[in-house]
Amino acid sequence: MKIEKMLCPAGLKNNPNRALREITFITVHCTGNYRATAGAYNHAKFQVGGSGGTTTSWHYSVDAVSIWQSFEDSRECWHTGNAIGNSKSIGVEICVNDKDTFLSSCNRAAWLVASLIRRHNMNIDCVVQHNHWSGKNCPSELRSGVWGIDWREFIDLVKKYIEISAPIA
Repeated sequence: MKIEKMLCPAGLKNNPNRALREITFITVHCTGNYRATAGAYNHAKFQVGGSGGTTTSWHYSVDAVSIWQSFEDSRECWHTGNAIGNSKSIGVEICVNDKDTFLSSCNRAAWLVASLIRRHNMNIDCVVQHNHWSGKNCPSELRSGVWGIDWREFIDLVKKYIEISAPIA
């Protein structure tokens, strides 16, 4: 799988413009954006455009056909609702615009998470839900399993990719 890049420039309100203190977590989110056009590319474009003037940002957007990176892994983003989480975590947003392709999006996200674990010499225990940091019901579709895959099954997919040595992107 390929990771496309559309990196956010410095100076935008959604770019903290500082390095992560350390990379010790990967935080998984679901976008909560159900519009038909709300795929990974458009989420990346939204960030490069300044996230609508908000301070919202994350590293990767994933859908059924693509992965878009908006920030380098080493850069801080505002995605956890918690200063510690923001300073130590890579944020992965799984697009939920299409229930029919959600399983494919989760599969691609699991591959990405496994690749990040390998790239940064981490282990499966570093993968947390947005809920871990803020108490928010996110990633809600994975927390509830309402769209055919739950959190445990997602983590099992990540483990599968780690075991088969997902290529480091």
